[in-house]
Order: sequence, then C-alpha cells, then structure tokens
Amino acid sequence: MPTLDDIPILVKNTALTGEDTFAVSDNSSSGGSKVVKVPAALVAMGYTHGWKVDTTCSQLAGQTTDVELMDLATNTIIRRVMMVCTEVFAGGSISACTAAVGTTADPDDWVDESNCFTGATVPFLKENTGTAISTGEAFMHSVSSQKLELQIVASSDDVSEATTGIIYVFASLLDTTQLDDVTTTLA
Repeated sequence: MPTLDDIPILVKNTALTGEDTFAVSDNSSSGGSKVVKVPAALVAMGYTHGWKVDTTCSQLAGQTTDVELMDLATNTIIRRVMMVCTEVFAGGSISACTAAVGTTADPDDWVDESNCFTGATVPFLKENTGTAISTGEAFMHSVSSQKLELQIVASSDDVSEATTGIIYVFASLLDTTQLDDVTTTLA
C-alpha cells in the first residue's frame, strides 16, 4: 500500500473521472475517522456541493415541488450554481415540466426556469442564469433562514407521478464563518 512518501513514484493519472476521489479530513465530523472521500471531478469543476434529484426523491410532491438541497447560512459566498438535466421528467398525466434553482424566497435566483419535459434536448445545462448571479460575479447571500432549492413545476399532474427524470445541481458555496479555515493569517 503506497504512502504519501511514495507520491513521486506513483503512476501519473492525467485525467479525472467521476469515479476518482480525494481523501480529505472532515473537521466537522465527530467520533471515528474524520477522513472522507470527495469526488475529484466536483472539485476540478470548481464546485463544493453536488446533488442528484430523480423520480425516487422523497421530496417530490404536488405540482410545484421545492426540493430542499441545503440550509444557507447568513453571509454565504455563492460563486456559481449549475443545473444539469440528463433525463426529462415525464409520465403520469404531466403535460409540461420546468425546473429552476434558487432560494426559499426566490425559486430562480441562481438558475432560471428551464423546460425539463418531453421535447427538451438532453442533456442540457444552465449555469448562473438567475437574477442574483447572472453577471458571473460572486454573490453574497445575506438573508437568514433561507434554503438552496431546486424547484420543479409540473402541469396537469403531480411531479411525484413522473416515471422518468434526472436533474443534477452543483454549487460553489463558502460560509464566511469558515474564511479563517481557508486562509493564512499574516503576521
């Protein structure tokens, strides 16, 4: 088993795949090992978080579904948000379906509403197309009690009746209370 000292003699991998991982120390973890794996491709693409929402998601209910991805701390730096649809939402009596990424207060704050129903060309991606971040500049989220959400809106039937549909959401976020953890204090 190689150790960190063996890095100079290890075989070089010149491409990252979705199967590659980095080992990191999770200082927020308690008990047991703090070593966890992080997808290397997620980091290489510049994201800190990733979620998959498909028809098995327990949060899908009603014609308008707000899938809660995470709680947002007040004063979170949001650099980029991307939504990728790889399979359209269809099934049941659904006659149209859209998706957007935003907050509890503004459902398309970061990625504006997009067709994710039959007829949409998949896969497709949208990044930073919402009103809060469309300029491509980082955004300071300063509202308390908000969540990052994927909103899926179906027509004529509940989203939970869909038999197909996959959306991935990626975000680059940093809580400003963690800035000391990612910097060196100069004397």
